[in-house]
Amino acid sequence: MAVARDGPTEQGAWLAIEDAVVLAGALDRSAVPEALIAYDAQRRPRTQPMAKLSGQLGHVLQTGNPVAATLRNALTRLLPTGVFLRLAGSAFAWTPPDRPTPPGPPTSGGRPTG
Repeated sequence: MAVARDGPTEQGAWLAIEDAVVLAGALDRSAVPEALIAYDAQRRPRTQPMAKLSGQLGHVLQTGNPVAATLRNALTRLLPTGVFLRLAGSAFAWTPPDRPTPPGPPTSGGRPTG
């Protein structure tokens, strides 16, 4: 499945919400097997790069080498906020899929019921 793992990017909860929205939309349009295929196809391009980035960040952020940790900390302090936001921008850029138009109210003989 196309679910990204949680980690240094701390996107796990938000990605779970996105997953739920996309899966609900897919289930509105298709039976379960087809909906799962559509969900995976739609989510994988977003989640796979995030999972890769999370793994890379985890490797850098969790270094046990004191020299590497000092360099990492210095570079982090020097990184302008705008650069960080551009690098992390894809994590914040998501648009929910279009939902199908719900059917109108139930009718009986052409007249609305209820």
